[in-house]
Amino acid sequence: MNNSGVNTILLVVILLVIVAAGAYWYTTYGPGAPKEEQNGLQINLTGASEQ
Repeated sequence: MNNSGVNTILLVVILLVIVAAGAYWYTTYGPGAPKEEQNGLQINLTGASEQ
């Protein structure tokens, strides 16, 4: 196996990790999250409580 093949595999692995992390963020805190999670993140970001 030559160097370009190794670099390509590494690039693909890194992209997969980035995509997985993005999907995790999206479903946990992003627009795809339940409303409770979104409100909790908003409170954490703004420092304001809406209780």
